[in-house]
Amino acid sequence: FGLEKGRICALYYAVLEELIQSETRRLRSSDHAGILLNDRFHRSILACCCEAILKPGSIVAFTYPDLLEYFDLTAFDFQKVIESFVRAAPDLPGGLKRHLNDLHDVILLQDAWREGSPIFALLDEQRESDTGIWPLNLLLEAPKSKL
Repeated sequence: FGLEKGRICALYYAVLEELIQSETRRLRSSDHAGILLNDRFHRSILACCCEAILKPGSIVAFTYPDLLEYFDLTAFDFQKVIESFVRAAPDLPGGLKRHLNDLHDVILLQDAWREGSPIFALLDEQRESDTGIWPLNLLLEAPKSKL
């Protein structure tokens, strides 16, 4: 497991550097305190690195969903970084990129909606907000048929 730790750390720093550079280009700013001080963000990136390094060889039975408990993450928090992680690690093999994207889909379709997920608090917060970012009330209304 020692060699894998080194590969996990190397991937973590490479992805983190690429994410920071990408955000610098996107925002035209080098102030990234928001993500750099976010512990959950770093734990999610580390979990992605573990999944990327440990999953292909099935070296250790330490992959999703076990990673969530170890890194104290919810599936919803974890899925938020998967897409960015895949973009920031272009040297990942195609099969591993597909695996991570499939994992992202499974989380969005199933795991993120389990009891206790922070998605429900975000939806409640959005519903109570006067400045709604997106029209949640329209999504909650039943569709009207034209018969």
